[in-house]
Amino acid sequence: MKHSIFTLALFYFFNLASAQDVLHIESIPTQVSAFQTGVGIPLNTGWKWKDGDSLAWSRPDFDDHLWQPINPLLDVHDSLPQLPKSSVFWLRTLFILNTAIQKRQLALLIQQTGASEVYLNGELIKSFGIINTDPGKTFAYNPAFLPVLLPVNNKDTQVLAIRYLLDKNAHYTKAFATTNPLFEAKLQYASEATSNYYLNIQLLNNYYFFATGLFFLLALIHVSYYFFQKAQRANLFFALYALCYIAFIQSSVVIDTHIVSDKYYALTTGLLLIIIIGPLLLTAIYELLHAKKDWIYKTLLLFSGISAIMYFWQYEWGWHAGADIMSLLIQIAIVRIVFKAVYQKKKGARILAVGSIIFLISFGLFILISLFSPQNLLLMNLFFVFGVLSIPLATSIYLGLEFGFLNFALQGKLVEVSELSIKNINQEKEKQQILANQNETLEKQVAERTAELQQSLQNLKSTQAQLIQSEKMASLGELTAGIAHEIQNPLNFVNNFSDVNTELIG
Repeated sequence: MKHSIFTLALFYFFNLASAQDVLHIESIPTQVSAFQTGVGIPLNTGWKWKDGDSLAWSRPDFDDHLWQPINPLLDVHDSLPQLPKSSVFWLRTLFILNTAIQKRQLALLIQQTGASEVYLNGELIKSFGIINTDPGKTFAYNPAFLPVLLPVNNKDTQVLAIRYLLDKNAHYTKAFATTNPLFEAKLQYASEATSNYYLNIQLLNNYYFFATGLFFLLALIHVSYYFFQKAQRANLFFALYALCYIAFIQSSVVIDTHIVSDKYYALTTGLLLIIIIGPLLLTAIYELLHAKKDWIYKTLLLFSGISAIMYFWQYEWGWHAGADIMSLLIQIAIVRIVFKAVYQKKKGARILAVGSIIFLISFGLFILISLFSPQNLLLMNLFFVFGVLSIPLATSIYLGLEFGFLNFALQGKLVEVSELSIKNINQEKEKQQILANQNETLEKQVAERTAELQQSLQNLKSTQAQLIQSEKMASLGELTAGIAHEIQNPLNFVNNFSDVNTELIG
């Protein structure tokens, strides 16, 4: 008798405790912001689980008081070690709806990390992934709050049972505040849930397209700047920075995939890109401001490499080292070097300072939204993009203005060159005229001198002819005198002989 009373007492207290765990839903919010995803009444109390597999466990009349309580929102990697990794198990919970809610079509919003079959009051309503004890055939699928129609019965109490299997080969990460819950379910009216789900998909796709276009234009601008002026190496780093962000955005598209096994690799790729992006932007600012790469710069580059190692080493918070801490330290270093350049009155530093202030505001709003309203993914991503674009856009504006000022200066120089060219042409014409006049004067002088020279030449020729004639006459005189002398000697001999003969004769 005492034993029966004790058993009844235990049964009473157990039922009382179980009744306290049953979720009573009196109302469901209908006003859902377009920037929010997965908004509804969370079914997060009264969950139990049991290892094994039996379809009888889905029936509402099944007695599950021996099942173990569980919090399905916990992380499957490190917070639920009791769960089997390669065998099927079941989850169950109860919730009570009031009559007004039952009159409208309801939807269940689910996200999970494994493969599941969802049963409501013993009826299969949806399957996500493939449940197979063969690890090679298991397919884990996350619906990411895809609305599932919930055909509730006319009874107040509803029984939700989940047949579940984890993917033994899947890898998990918490990068970018990713959660890996075992099973998360929310209740919402079907019309609001469906419209909000597809509206968010459209907004996210528009966001990805918008952000990709912005970074593509940024990359194109800086590539053009670099090929126009290769001496400014900052443009090369800004172009690489923008291209890496395009790759990061595309990895974010993959992050939104429903395939659990692909999500780890997409998140890892995105985190490594973020670790690379920070040093690229820091190097670009140093190059732009012609700052000396000091010990702060070198230390940040070293810690960026260490943060990548910490991501693979520490599951819980390792990703914060590269995605949060290093990004924030690099941005602080950029703000420091920019305001230092403002103090030194370097050209363009004030424009970069405005970009730095916009970054600080955008990054602060991004952190506040991520802490207090993490479901506003679109708004959070918009502030994140504005933050990461602020300094590069400020740099692009500065470089554009610099090119504009340079073009204006070149136009001024061109006008000066044109004026100088006209002046030089006029001076050249004057010089040509002077040279022409001088040439004419010189030609006259040369003609006069030539005439004088010709006259002198004629005189010289005449004198030369006279001299030649005189020399000829002198030579003839000498010849005649010689001949006369030669003739006179025999004649004198003849005369003398004649005189002697005359005397002899006489």
